[in-house]
Amino acid sequence: GSGQSLAGFLVYDRRPGRPMHFYAIVRDISRDGYWVKLDSLQSGPSTIQRNRLITTKQLEQLHDSFADDFSHWLIRWYPVVRRELAVSDLQRVMSKHGSTGICKEVAMGALKEAKWLASDAAHDLLINRCAQLEKEVLVAQMLVSEEQARAALDGTEWDRQAAVKNLSRDLLERQLDTDTSVLQTALALANYDVGRACKMLILSSRLLPGPTPEYHREFLTKSATKLLSSLTLTDNNVCLSATVVTLMDSAKLEARAAAEVLGVCGWEMALAEKVLQVQKNFSYLPPPIAREVLSRNDDCPVAATQMLKDFRQRLCDHVVTRSAYLRDEAVSISDFALKISEWNPWDAFCSAEPVWQCITEIRAELSRNGQQSVPVELIVEFFNGDNVPRAGQPSPALAVVDCILGRPPRTGASPMPASRVRAPAPSGRNQKGDCSLM
Repeated sequence: GSGQSLAGFLVYDRRPGRPMHFYAIVRDISRDGYWVKLDSLQSGPSTIQRNRLITTKQLEQLHDSFADDFSHWLIRWYPVVRRELAVSDLQRVMSKHGSTGICKEVAMGALKEAKWLASDAAHDLLINRCAQLEKEVLVAQMLVSEEQARAALDGTEWDRQAAVKNLSRDLLERQLDTDTSVLQTALALANYDVGRACKMLILSSRLLPGPTPEYHREFLTKSATKLLSSLTLTDNNVCLSATVVTLMDSAKLEARAAAEVLGVCGWEMALAEKVLQVQKNFSYLPPPIAREVLSRNDDCPVAATQMLKDFRQRLCDHVVTRSAYLRDEAVSISDFALKISEWNPWDAFCSAEPVWQCITEIRAELSRNGQQSVPVELIVEFFNGDNVPRAGQPSPALAVVDCILGRPPRTGASPMPASRVRAPAPSGRNQKGDCSLM
């Protein structure tokens, strides 16, 4: 590094026969290679000036002259470091070796371990941790999970010797990439966390068996966010993480969405794909609901989809019957009611009436402001946050009108009263309070 991060030294002198005191040695920022010794102790008969300008060589000689006193803790010599500059020095050294983007927290931790020497910290990050990662990768190649051991024993009719031979053959065939450039790439992407970097390499090798070092580095770089997020969501379980990434790639999902779908499916990929097949037919369908409907239809996506369509149609018919809206408009109302109720049958029917009543109020208010025949689809888009109509709560109609017209929210105006009519319980409600329409 530049060395400017070292501001100076604080020295504590407690040698016998001398006054115990602190003094400072500060870098002269105006002249490179010079230091200012600032000692407040009153000068004695000695000809040596306590406060003086010294060179770096003289500073080293002063330090070395205290060697015996250091061993007896009679002189204590504390470096004073400008931490921000030290981090910049380390980042500069790392960039010279092709490693960029090291975060401040990691740099600070490495500098503390290296006693604030940027060169030593860089050596630890680039050399020592790379060697440690290589060893961890070798350990990972030797690991055998409980599932693998059980499968090996089951495949040999529980013959221990035969199972061990099969596992040994499998272990010898495992080849994780230990190319230095690949190890350094994994370390950088994992913020120099050796454990996380090792799991990234194991995961990438399962998803991409036998790649060249160049292709492996490219894959790690492009898929870093995906790999790390999947490891986080599955508590670093590499097997589950591989399933998450596979589902993300096949269904173009975010890691959290893929993990949620897999979670409700017991991490079975085939079942998760069926849940997604059902979900794609609806604008918003929570994975647990899709999984429940699938189980009621013997895990048949076609039958589950038809059951959900029938339920949505029944809710739409309810809206048409109870309100003056046409069927096309009722579809938007019923779909929004399903969304805010998360497809809970009872809640969906109870939510539909406050929604259409609020839309009626909004249209009447917009009509008074010269806006005629505003589509239901447009109004529904403004139902968000606190502006969601719910049974037993004040209507957000005026607030939504202000949003549609682009007006600032009105102050001091009383909200429209809450709906006094609660949606009737749909037929078929069971004793537990759940709707048996599905």
